[in-house]
This record gives sequence, C-alpha cells and structure tokens, in this order.
Amino acid sequence: MVLFKWSISLLLSALCLMSLNHASSAFTSIPFLSSSPSKFAQSNTNVYGIEEWRQEARTLNKLIEEHHDDHDDDDDDDDDSDNEVVGSLPIHLMDVSKVALQGEKLYLQFTQDEELRLFQQAVDCHHGMFGLGFLTTTYYEESSSEVEVLYDTISLVEIQDFRLMGDDFGILLVAQVVGRALILQTNANDDSGPEGGLSPKEPLKAVCEEIVNREEIKSLDEAIKMAKAVVSLVEDVSKVERQQRLQSEDADDVDEEESRLDRFHEAVQNALLVSQKQGGAFQNGASEWDKLDAISWAAFSTNECLSNDKTFRLAALDNHCMTNRLQLATYWLSDVLQDIKQAS
Repeated sequence: MVLFKWSISLLLSALCLMSLNHASSAFTSIPFLSSSPSKFAQSNTNVYGIEEWRQEARTLNKLIEEHHDDHDDDDDDDDDSDNEVVGSLPIHLMDVSKVALQGEKLYLQFTQDEELRLFQQAVDCHHGMFGLGFLTTTYYEESSSEVEVLYDTISLVEIQDFRLMGDDFGILLVAQVVGRALILQTNANDDSGPEGGLSPKEPLKAVCEEIVNREEIKSLDEAIKMAKAVVSLVEDVSKVERQQRLQSEDADDVDEEESRLDRFHEAVQNALLVSQKQGGAFQNGASEWDKLDAISWAAFSTNECLSNDKTFRLAALDNHCMTNRLQLATYWLSDVLQDIKQAS
C-alpha cells in the first residue's frame, strides 16, 4: 500500500489545515461554550457529512501521493489507492459496551470541555464528522495492573442535529453511525500538554483509514438465502419473547411494547438509508446487496439492551465481509433462541 510510504504526521497536520480553509463556508463557527449562551440554539449538518469528509481526504491523499511520486523513481502504483480514504478525526471515547454499528442513532449530551472542543472541531474542521472509539480494560500479569486499551476499529459518526442548551447543560446532539475506520496513528503522545502529553481538555485525534466491505466470494443467491435465515431467526426469537411476556403481562400491554422484530425492522431501514446515501455499500452499488448488507448490521441491533450483546456487536464491527456477518448472526441468534426456550 502506498499509504505506508506517506508521512502520517504530515497527513495529520495537512488535513487539519485544509479543513480550516473550508470551515467558514461549511458552518457558522460556534463560540466555545464556556460563555454559556443564554438562549437555546439549534442547527443541523445535513448538507455536510461523510461524503464531504471523504472527498476532502481523497483530495489531500492524492496530493501527498503525487508529492511522493515526484521524489521516488520506483514505479509502485497501487490500483486501489484511489479508493482509499485516509483522513483525520477527533475521537469521542466510550466504553466498549456502547459499541455502535452502521445506521444506529446516537443521542449524546456533551458538557465537558474536551467534549465541547471535540464538537467544535467536528463542525468547523471535519464536516460534522467525528470518530467513536471504544475502550476496554486489559489486565497485565507482568505488572499486575489493569490498563485501558483503545480498539483500533472505530465507528464513523455524522452529526445530524444539535441544540446548544446553555448554562451547564452543554450540547444535545443527534448523530448517526455512517461507517467505520481503522486507526493508523493518534496524537496521544503529543507533547503539547503541560507535562509533555496531550492536554486533558483536548480531544484525542486520529489519522484513520475508512473500512469498506471486501469483495464477496459468495453469489447473490447464496447471500439472500443467508439473509432469509437471519430474518427467520429474528422472527422466531421475537415470537418466543412475546409468548414469555404474555405469561406475566396483559396482551394489550405486550402489543404496545416494542418487540425485537420491530427494532430489527427499524435498524434495517436506518442501515439501508446510510448505505444508499453513500452510493452503495458495494462497488457495483447494487440495491439487493445493499439490502443484504443492512440486514447483516441490523441483526446485531435487536436487543432491548444493546450492551448485553457487546461481544457479538464488536465482532460485527471488526468483520469486513457481509456474508461473514450474516453467518455470525445466524450462529448467535440460534444460541439466543435456544437459551430463551430453555429459560421458559
């Protein structure tokens, strides 16, 4: 990959400078919220988002690659380099139990200085985009200590609406997961802080490469069969859960409650809209493949408490093959169905 021949530090600096040049035309800059605006303010970023972030990243990637080619006599062109998206983003850190998948909506409240600066950077410099990083605790026997570790796969999040609340309430925002990326480098070891480290009020920032679905080996007919199996399992699990609730609740109350199947249908629509907005999850842009891809994500968004499924949701995030996600969902939902039946 040509990527590793580039200067990552140069990329991080240049991306920020390039973004700042376009910030005034993209958004109205919001003063840092320590001033606590006295009135509510609301806005949205629907005009901007991941496509603009991609376009800007590709433009800079091309400039850096051309600069590299001018100083390298070796002919080592990468046919896939034009499709790669390598850009920088501020990263909002969350516990791994809150891993978020494609299409899912996030309702966040930012009140801390670091969070407010992240929001400001996302709006002013990154077309309303930021990354969602997931932390887990790892125990090291050698040092007999626990250390927080950041997963190298992040969710790409697009701010859709926000409200400045004023006083100590910060910002309420609605965002949606519109992709995922692999972290290449962060500024965690930056020496700009007071003790040679990242300032505690500055958000983590990373250079990352967007992850796309790899080319499928299975045929469309095989993938459709796998997706139908997933849908059938979701329906079966939802049916058994409803039967269990009827044993302790009134039928009218159960009918009014949101079921696993309801959540699945909503998740499919959200994931599909994201895929179509991006021009298709696959290079051929085929709508049938996009629907199957949406099902492969929505299968992991059906639990009433998503954090209970964090292990499988994280596995889905790390999986670069749509049919492999469908297969994982089939195995997992089969176990869920069996466990529910045994508990009843």
